Amino acid sequence: MPPETPIKKNTLWSQVSSVLMTIFVFAVGIYIGASNTRVFAVVQNFLDRSTLSSPESDLSLFWRVWSLADEKMPGSEKITQEEKINGAIKGMLAAYKDPYTTFFTKEENQIFQGEVSGSFSGIGVEISARNGYLTVIAPLKDTPAYRVGVEAGDIILKIGDTEMNEETIHSAISLIRGERGTSVVLSIMREGFEKPKDFTIVRDTI
Repeated sequence: MPPETPIKKNTLWSQVSSVLMTIFVFAVGIYIGASNTRVFAVVQNFLDRSTLSSPESDLSLFWRVWSLADEKMPGSEKITQEEKINGAIKGMLAAYKDPYTTFFTKEENQIFQGEVSGSFSGIGVEISARNGYLTVIAPLKDTPAYRVGVEAGDIILKIGDTEMNEETIHSAISLIRGERGTSVVLSIMREGFEKPKDFTIVRDTI
């Protein structure tokens, strides 16, 4: 019987590095959700270590794109390092094409925990993006939105000072929700309206 082929050191270290990298990335996700520390510095220092110099873990292209985006993208100065790290983690997980795996930012986790517990502060309205517009599906009965006259089919053009478009629709829930007793203004267009109308709604526990 021929002797077993020994595992090369380089191959073994490459496998170990890949496992460590995977564990680290998920740890960063948890860390981001629990702290406001500048995560970028931690990640950069880790990735600069010589232990990750193998071709399998070469992230030079990633950092080159990062730098180019910072230099060329309009409005890049408004995006925090934490937001970019969050985006990178979401993109990495999307590559696995696993519908049961996702990554929550700190804000998204708070919303998720509220939905799971069945209680949160808001105005009591179901919304969805339709044809590029933020549209009311239905106000929940006896909630603040219902009491001020928000109706199914209403198009929300603005939430406070933020205009709703394809780029801002995803943040609508976080803009609508807030501390109980505080108010939010929705600029609504409806069939029969000559111009948008502002609805001031006081948030309550839903």
